[in-house]
Amino acid sequence: GVAECEDLVHCDDLNTQTACDAEEDCEWHGDHCDAAVHCEDLNETDCGLAEDCSWHVHDGVAECEDAHGDADCSQTDHFDGQGFALEYDETEVYSQLQGAIQGSLEVEVNSTKELAIHFLDASGNEIEIAESLLDCYPLVFNVTDTSIISVEMESDDHDDHDHGDDDHEEHMAFDLTGLAVGTTTFTVSIWHQGHADYTSLPVLVTVTEEIVCTNLDQTSCEAATDCTWHVHDGVAECEDLVHCDDLNTQTACDAEED
Repeated sequence: GVAECEDLVHCDDLNTQTACDAEEDCEWHGDHCDAAVHCEDLNETDCGLAEDCSWHVHDGVAECEDAHGDADCSQTDHFDGQGFALEYDETEVYSQLQGAIQGSLEVEVNSTKELAIHFLDASGNEIEIAESLLDCYPLVFNVTDTSIISVEMESDDHDDHDHGDDDHEEHMAFDLTGLAVGTTTFTVSIWHQGHADYTSLPVLVTVTEEIVCTNLDQTSCEAATDCTWHVHDGVAECEDLVHCDDLNTQTACDAEED
């Protein structure tokens, strides 16, 4: 019940683990003392910058959490990425490698594309990150115009379907959503130990008008990424293309012949 004024403790002035651990707002990191980070109080950008925090989406709710796993990120290597490739529906659509850019990114307004990202070394070979170490190398996205697109890491439950171990390859993925017709750019960085080990060149994204498949003729339908031409009972028409990996119940999956 006694109120008093005390000296303010600066964590970085404490040079022993014992002194650091004695302060509730400080944490010892290997060889130095830092202010304690409360992951639950951080936004997505700050969460990606904090080495002991990880951004997750559970049941549609996004939040910053303590990084999972037992990996000691301070003992992991610098990430020597020289580029990356993006895949949509298992087809490469865009890549950067040491300044060379191939492909393009388009998304319809009010539509979302799940893009798998593979980081590349100087020879263009994929750099594989062990699943247990993914939290040590979080992705951070910087969108130039957030009114045109949003870029978010794929939610944990997005791909929670009944796959066998041999059918489902672990990968880093994110969702690209078109919010308004236009063009803008984003960059992707791999953070490690509180700094960016790799940052991409700006990635140009074009957001196009929403395509209504049923309004298309056969030529336009076959040229559209998310439409397919079908003949039912002698009647030909253009329909929305169903992506099987977007179906999250067995009933919906079994209803599609493909």
